[in-house]
Amino acid sequence: VMFASDNAFTGTIPDCLGELSSLRKLDLSINKISGPIPESISMLAGQHWVGASGLKHNNGLKWLVLWKNHITGTIPRGLGNLTRLQYLALSENKLHGTIPNSICNLAALTALGLGSNPISGTLPLCLGEINQQITRDPHVLSILNIRGPNRLPGRLPDTLCGLTQVGTLDVTK
Repeated sequence: VMFASDNAFTGTIPDCLGELSSLRKLDLSINKISGPIPESISMLAGQHWVGASGLKHNNGLKWLVLWKNHITGTIPRGLGNLTRLQYLALSENKLHGTIPNSICNLAALTALGLGSNPISGTLPLCLGEINQQITRDPHVLSILNIRGPNRLPGRLPDTLCGLTQVGTLDVTK
């Protein structure tokens, strides 16, 4: 666990954080961190193993909280490798480009915050199917925040109706 929120940290996110293989929660929110999200973060996907009881385990990153910084660049496709991620908060940064389809690999996700970024393109159609990939997983996407300013044209995809347990769906401009 690394909690370093609400400070005045500057600079970029160190690449070496991707080497902290036991890291479960990373919170660098409410700082002055700039630059892109390093691809090395996707190395925190963890390892799968079967315990003595026969239960499958995964010790990957569960929280990635980077909201309210000055992070630039695009949302890395490699974040889709973090399949145990439950909470992804990237709101209030300067991320641009499209939301990668790989975000839909995050079947354990319960909260996705991308709001207040100049994101463009269309919403991935697979967003409505994000939790249907693991039918026995108790995790259900309940918060989806893509509040503007954004540049998301077109219409809301019908697949969002698949988010049957969503409590908050914010796509306002």
